[in-house]
Order: sequence, then structure tokens, then C-alpha cells
Amino acid sequence: MIALVGTWAGLGIAAASDGNAAWASVFAFLTTGAVVYGTMKRDAWQLGVGIAAAWLATGLCIAAEGPGVTWMSVFAFLTAGAVANSHNETARGVAATVWWTAAGVLVLLFGGGFAWLSVIAFVLTAASIGIGGFDFPKRLEWDLWDRDDDSERVKVVR
Repeated sequence: MIALVGTWAGLGIAAASDGNAAWASVFAFLTTGAVVYGTMKRDAWQLGVGIAAAWLATGLCIAAEGPGVTWMSVFAFLTAGAVANSHNETARGVAATVWWTAAGVLVLLFGGGFAWLSVIAFVLTAASIGIGGFDFPKRLEWDLWDRDDDSERVKVVR
């Protein structure tokens, strides 16, 4: 719930500041799907805070710098996907919170030219060395790897 509230609050801040930033709602919707269908547990509040931090930082940067930095929402979504499908409830959520807060503060202090720090925040969050694993959620219709079928497959012999 923390992740979803933070996501939509960040989008609300962005869209309220300038209607041209409303296209970020597509990535907020995708983030909602990543959170709802992700592998994180219901009590993984640290992961929720990490996702919320990414979206709130994005929303505040868009409000301060204008719709030219709305592309940050793409990396907020990618961060949400990595965090929501993390196996470590604490570490990756803390990493997302730290890196996205730092990126947001630097963009707010030094301007939209530093929005590229959102890419770094995503990379540092997703590739945190030694922090948990990552896996795509099971039981999705578009699961290309058929990992959700635990039963033995029947081979057809001709």
C-alpha cells in the first residue's frame, strides 16, 4: 500500500504542476501492476518505501523543473519493478530510498540537467551487489519461461 500511495502521490504532484507531465501516468499504471503482481510480501514495507521514494522524488523534480524531466518516471517504474520483485525486503528497499532521495535532492538543488541521476539511482538500486535476488513473478499469462507449471510435462510420442 505504501508503494501505491507513493506512486500515485508522486504522479499527482507531477500532473498538478503541469498537464504536459500527465503522460507519466502510463508508467504509474505499470508500476501499480509491478507492485500488485510482484513477488514482494505484504509486510515488506521497506520495499514499499523504496518505490514510494522513487516516485515522490520524480514527482517533486517534475514539479520543480517542468515536464522536461518527466522521462524520470520511466526509471521510477523500472526501479519499482526491480524492488517489487526483490527477495530481500530490507536491503533493496533501503537502497532505493537512499539512491532516489539523493538523486531527487541533487536535481532539486542543481536543476533539470541532473535528471540523469535517476538512471544512476535505478542502476544502483537494481544492481546492488550482494543484496537479495531478483525473479519475475509466477502465474502470469505472459510468462514466457513457463516457470509457473510445476507439474510434470507429458511428452507426446509419435
